[in-house]
Amino acid sequence: MQMIDAIRFRLVLALTMSIAATAFAEEPSAAHADDWWAFQPLANPAIPTIDGDNWSTNPIDRFVLQKMRAKDIEPAPRATDLKLLRRVYFDLVGMPPTPEEIDTYLSDTSADPWAALIDRLLDD
Repeated sequence: MQMIDAIRFRLVLALTMSIAATAFAEEPSAAHADDWWAFQPLANPAIPTIDGDNWSTNPIDRFVLQKMRAKDIEPAPRATDLKLLRRVYFDLVGMPPTPEEIDTYLSDTSADPWAALIDRLLDD
């Protein structure tokens, strides 16, 4: 029985190595290496200024919005506080917020209720 298992192992190993050798036989063309993003030199591009931009909250958003507008795509409207609350509860807790948790969040008058909520959920 051990002899049969050893033979099966060697056959599977040989077949696996053969498939791997075939899959990796072709090396990427050196001609295309110059176009590959990982081989591009680092750059510090100018942050785009976009007319009528009331969506961006950071510089990366401006790059995203520039590409979206080039394709005639507009960002979705901002989610309501209730939708954001439900999303974060599902993401961090796995369950929707209770009605009491919803009321607590919506009535929070602190400087940054969102950050306080995230901290509390991550601490639990």
